[in-house]
Amino acid sequence: MSDTEDNNFDPEQPAKLKNSKNVTVAFKLNGKNYPLWSTLMKVKIGGRDDYSHIRKEPPKPGSGGYDDWEEDDLVVFSWIVDNIENEIISDFAHHQTSKALWDSLAVTFENKADKYLIYDPEEKIIMIKQGNMDLETYYRRIHGLWINVDRCQKQPITCCDKGVNQYRTHSNEKRLFKFLAGLNLEYDSIKWDILKDDPYPSVEAAYG
Repeated sequence: MSDTEDNNFDPEQPAKLKNSKNVTVAFKLNGKNYPLWSTLMKVKIGGRDDYSHIRKEPPKPGSGGYDDWEEDDLVVFSWIVDNIENEIISDFAHHQTSKALWDSLAVTFENKADKYLIYDPEEKIIMIKQGNMDLETYYRRIHGLWINVDRCQKQPITCCDKGVNQYRTHSNEKRLFKFLAGLNLEYDSIKWDILKDDPYPSVEAAYG
């Protein structure tokens, strides 16, 4: 199917959202949490089979099925607005369609990649130690911080498959060293056994 066909509105698709439940994600958009917020919203909207309202171009007013589409789109629009902090809603509520609203949020917040969103978890990664945590909790916390960094940071290597693979290997090694360095002394013997491996295992394998 071509992009043109994929973007076409289907006039035969009936309105189905009039009595649907509200959509709520774990937190509201505040301008600094856009990457994770947008992912959660996509999951929620897509789970209702209405991802097309934020992805496809809207039909022309007056075209077949437009009124039903508009009713559904107003519901999707309300889902998005309901998950935005009150302080910034007024900057975006003037948009006429869900897609226009969604695109405006992306232009405003996505490209900022607010450096704090990367700096904050990176700082926590540097500082984290196992300490009083059991091994599972320590691994879960540092792994969660890495997920946040990966979610906010653009891929720095795009030249070729070889370059991407080299970067991933280098990044995995750095994360393995950090994970091992944060372990308590009781794991020293296992730590040194892991570092003897060639090539180094992934963090997941080392944890296992």
